[in-house]
Amino acid sequence: MEPPLLITYQIDCQDIFHHEYEVKLTIPSPAAQGQRLQLPAWIPGSYMVRDFAKNITALRATDAQGNELTLTKLDKQSWQLAPAKGPLTVVYRVYALDYSVRSAYLASDAGFFNGTSLYLQVVGQDHERCQIELIKPAISQCEHWQVATGLPIHTTDDGGFGVYRANSWWDAIDCPVLLANYTRVDFSVAGQPFSIALVDDLPFDAQRLKDDLSKICAHHIQLFGAPAPFKHYWFLTLLADNAFGGLEHSNSTLLMFERSGLPNGTIREPNDSYRNFLSLCSHELFHAWLVKRIRPACFTQPDLSAEVYTRQLWIYEGFTSYYDDLSLVRAKVISPASYLQILGENLTRLARNPGRLRQTVSDSSFDAWTRFYQQDENARNAIVSYYLKGGFIALCLDLTLRQQNKASLDEVLKLLWQRHGENGTDDNVIETFCLELGVDCRELLQRAVNSTDELPIEALLARHGVRLVNQPNGGSTDKGGKLITQPVKHAFGAVFAAENTGLRIQQVQMHSPAARAGLMKNDLLLALNHIQTSDKTLQTLLDRQPTGSEATLHVLRRGRLWQMNLPIEKVLEDSVMLEIFDEQAVNRWLELD
Repeated sequence: MEPPLLITYQIDCQDIFHHEYEVKLTIPSPAAQGQRLQLPAWIPGSYMVRDFAKNITALRATDAQGNELTLTKLDKQSWQLAPAKGPLTVVYRVYALDYSVRSAYLASDAGFFNGTSLYLQVVGQDHERCQIELIKPAISQCEHWQVATGLPIHTTDDGGFGVYRANSWWDAIDCPVLLANYTRVDFSVAGQPFSIALVDDLPFDAQRLKDDLSKICAHHIQLFGAPAPFKHYWFLTLLADNAFGGLEHSNSTLLMFERSGLPNGTIREPNDSYRNFLSLCSHELFHAWLVKRIRPACFTQPDLSAEVYTRQLWIYEGFTSYYDDLSLVRAKVISPASYLQILGENLTRLARNPGRLRQTVSDSSFDAWTRFYQQDENARNAIVSYYLKGGFIALCLDLTLRQQNKASLDEVLKLLWQRHGENGTDDNVIETFCLELGVDCRELLQRAVNSTDELPIEALLARHGVRLVNQPNGGSTDKGGKLITQPVKHAFGAVFAAENTGLRIQQVQMHSPAARAGLMKNDLLLALNHIQTSDKTLQTLLDRQPTGSEATLHVLRRGRLWQMNLPIEKVLEDSVMLEIFDEQAVNRWLELD
């Protein structure tokens, strides 16, 4: 048998009980001075160093004659092979039990992986064509497994096992692979095929899901212009009891969501859970344009061994966050009232985030690697989300452009696609395109992006037929977006989890009664005014106290009992609801006329 002419990754997924993939890497023409290999430390789209190489449990290399080659480890993720003629064979095992969209997983129920977790980069040859061979496991637990992936097929069996070929290592790592007994739903939009792979056997309304996703996909393609920049797009979906997440790729996305969020055939207007699933699908598909192709200049060929910094994530995640829900109402998948409820919920989240007054969205983008992706108990007080605030900056820009009857944010996105679909953007790209469209947004952007000033959301919404209403907090279940009929009376200011003997403090909001009392993370709140507290009784106990008084708390901290004084203060008006007062203006903004 002739050796392969392409760099080849042969993936054996049979060891489901030890959760290890075995990878056989064949290098036909290694570097004369000795081939260097490395595994990424992070995956594009998820800005945190995860050190995927720590999951390699065994690694050995042989030359064309089968002789063992010396492997020298250079750092936590790089190896140097001794000089030898090809083809060389490198065999290694990768532990995979991370049930998330960012890494790899292998067990009896399913397998999936991102290439950044399995494919060692053959340094200096990462732009050469390569092939991936997926071997079907010969064990009964995997008898019905099939493959779902955006990798280009070369030769495969009916289940998708076999050989795939990619134009480069970079293309290969951008195509996650799903191995499972999954349900497949296919549809076509503007002549382009889409597929949904759902790993679960829960019955759901496939036709409803297909119809709704078709409308969303059509919206995105129409916005940027046909044809779409992919031949076939996959929604690879892992379902669980409580899960949420997605990661974008050029022709697919890997999603995790709660199984109860799928449509069941009895709903007309999507409920909150199904609506969130559609929004997640919309968000990740939008990234096929904005992030995977239009992207910051530093992400066009990123160094995957270390952090790569940008101040533009408020554009890429923020604009996408604005359009993920906006597209649902434009596509008539949800009603305008439902969309305004979503906006109200997000405005409430922003209002309850003291960090918005302490960190700029530009700094939030830059510090994504540490402060956003590695949040601690003080995150709410110290940082602002570039997703959340970036989405409202997009809203402000869109309403500002529309107010002057010049254009909309759609035109900015179209310019981004036309001018930067193949090259990176700089920090000033949005103000440049607004000026080109005849609207000077420099002052708005300077304040919104580089300061902690409040955004002019209320005034801009009012000019487009929407009234912003601030209401008293409705208690621990109040997410905002709806009319509060029974507001609570007194504030607490801490997030907690119920335990048998009390309430375990998880997070304390700055300047709140809980903060002034001295509560901190991991305290166990036992009693208020000598009455045992629980998640069901705390608010009632608080509301029975006279406003302006103090309540006595008994708290267990590291095994010692403490007594604290909690000031009794009125709740803030931080629950936001939006009301339509000019339906025609709203329809013009949402393009529903």
